[in-house]
Amino acid sequence: MSRFLLLFSLLLFPSQSFSDTLYTVNIAVYKDATTLNQRLNKLSPKLRDTIKVIKKNGQYRANTFPTTDIKVLEKLLPRYKKEFTDAHIAVIPKTNSSNGLYKER
Repeated sequence: MSRFLLLFSLLLFPSQSFSDTLYTVNIAVYKDATTLNQRLNKLSPKLRDTIKVIKKNGQYRANTFPTTDIKVLEKLLPRYKKEFTDAHIAVIPKTNSSNGLYKER
């Protein structure tokens, strides 16, 4: 049974286990959460489900959840850019992902 669970988990999360880099789309930074939420509500519900908003240094930052699959983000980026023209893909090295450091791709 434990072999089955180990094999299943490796098949389920193969890229997360071995990839060195995470990617995200930096969508927007606002001082006012209400304005950001109004803009985010213009996106489709499925697209909004891919976004997390965090408060950091008095600003509200909207980003996608980190992923190892950059191709998915490249497909979604034009949809984000319809409402947020400054949206861009950023690289998050795993070694720095815990402290919030990233660099633009």
